Amino acid sequence: MSSILNADLHCHSVVSDGTLTPEELALRAHGKGVELWSLTDHDELGGQQRAAAAARALGMKYLTGTEISVTFIGKTVHIVAPDLTPTMPPCARGWSRPAVAAASAPRKWRQVWRESASTALYEAP
Repeated sequence: MSSILNADLHCHSVVSDGTLTPEELALRAHGKGVELWSLTDHDELGGQQRAAAAARALGMKYLTGTEISVTFIGKTVHIVAPDLTPTMPPCARGWSRPAVAAASAPRKWRQVWRESASTALYEAP
């Protein structure tokens, strides 16, 4: 018999356009019963180590991830990309060259996202 896992694989912190730190988000996710969590900041990997440490300290499983912005013919889409290959070393798994390039997006883009961000589940007061 299989069980359902409470997972949140789309979450943003102050590292990109969120309002809470990776640690605060981990605590909120844990408080909501999340068992598997991923921080997926916009085009940014800077909060991954903090998020992973906070999740593990709370007993949650953690997947590295990011939300990659792709612009083509004047349209921008966002692709949420949690890393679903946990058996590979962190430096090798799931991150293609385009993903790493996208995660190095100029900070001015992140400021635009921050200014236009809507409130996410774990960012509610």
